[in-house]
Amino acid sequence: VSSVPTSLNAVSYGRIVQKTYVRRKMLIGAGQIARLAYDEEIDTEQAVADGQAIAARWEISGVRTGMVKAGDVGRQMIEDYKTARSGKPQDILRLPWRAAGHVKFKRGNFVVLGAARPGMGKSSMIIQTAHIFACQKYKVMLYPYEATPPEVMARIYSHRTGIAENRLTYDSHSGYDGSEFVKKVSYEEMLSNLTDDEFRRYEAAVNDTSDLPLEICEHSPTIQQLVSDVAKEYLTHGDKLVVMIDYLQLVRASGYRPDDEVGIVSEVSRQLKALAKNYGIWVFASAQLGRELEKRQNKRPTLPDLRWSGQIEQDADIVISLYRDEYYTGQGLSDFNGIIEAGVLKY
Repeated sequence: VSSVPTSLNAVSYGRIVQKTYVRRKMLIGAGQIARLAYDEEIDTEQAVADGQAIAARWEISGVRTGMVKAGDVGRQMIEDYKTARSGKPQDILRLPWRAAGHVKFKRGNFVVLGAARPGMGKSSMIIQTAHIFACQKYKVMLYPYEATPPEVMARIYSHRTGIAENRLTYDSHSGYDGSEFVKKVSYEEMLSNLTDDEFRRYEAAVNDTSDLPLEICEHSPTIQQLVSDVAKEYLTHGDKLVVMIDYLQLVRASGYRPDDEVGIVSEVSRQLKALAKNYGIWVFASAQLGRELEKRQNKRPTLPDLRWSGQIEQDADIVISLYRDEYYTGQGLSDFNGIIEAGVLKY
C-alpha cells in the first residue's frame, strides 16, 4: 500500500461518505416511491404527499429520522446548560402572557396553543404568536382555516396601531349572509373612514410588516398537503421554520369519510406531532373544546374537554387553554373584565 488515509483529509473523506449516503437514500427512496405509485389501495393525494416527503429527506441532513448516541445527547444538554448560564440566545421561546410565562416552547414541540370554546380568543392568540415569531425573523407558515389573509393582517395591524380590528377589515364585494343582503365595506371605504392620524399609523404598520417572513395560506389544505408544503419549505429554511394552524379540528385528512371526525382528528394530530419531531421545528395549533363544559358550574377548561381529545392529549407536548370570565357572566359583571386566562393543562 503506497498510502494510507490520514486525519489531514478527514473533511474530504466525510464529504465523500455523506454524498454516498445521500445517493443510497435516493435509491431506497425511489423504490419506496415506486411502490406507492403501484399501490392502488392508497389514496392518490396521500401517495403524492408521502412521495414528496420521502424525496425531501434526500436533501435534508438535519431531519432527525435516525438514532442518536446517549453520550451525544448528554453533551448537547451540557452545552445547552452552559448557553443558558451565559445568557446567549437559545432555541426556546417564552410567550408574553403572564399566566403561561413559565412555559418554555422548544424546537420539536407540538403545542396546542389556545384550547377554547368559540369567542375566547384562540385565533387572536395564534395570529399574534405568528406575528411574534415573524418579528424574530423565523419563517412562519400560517394556516387560518376560518379567516382570509386580509382578516389575519387586520388583526396584526390592529395590534400594532391600536385601531379597532373591525375598522381595518374590508371585503371587495357585497353578498347574502343567508337571510338578507349585506353591504360589506370595500378597501377604499375602509381607508376613507380613518382619520389622518389613524391612516398614518395604518400606513406605518403596513410598511413595517411588508418584509416579515410570514406567509398566510388562503386555502384549506388537507393534512397531507400541509405536510408536503412544510417539507418543501424546510429545504430552504431548516429549523427556522414555524407552523401555525387555526384550528386543528378544521383540518381534513385524505382517505377518511367526512363523518369520521374522530379518525380525521386523530390522523391530523399524529401527523402534526410527527412533523414537529422529525423536522425539529415548532408546530402550534389552536383547538376547539366540546360543549360539555357549558353544563358545568366551573367552566374553566380541562384536558378531557378537547373535542375528540384522546389522540390530541396524547400527542401534544404542551396544551394551553383560554378562558374569559366575562363571556359567561356578562360584560361589566365580572371581576376580570378584559382578561383572558391562559391555563397550562399539559406541560
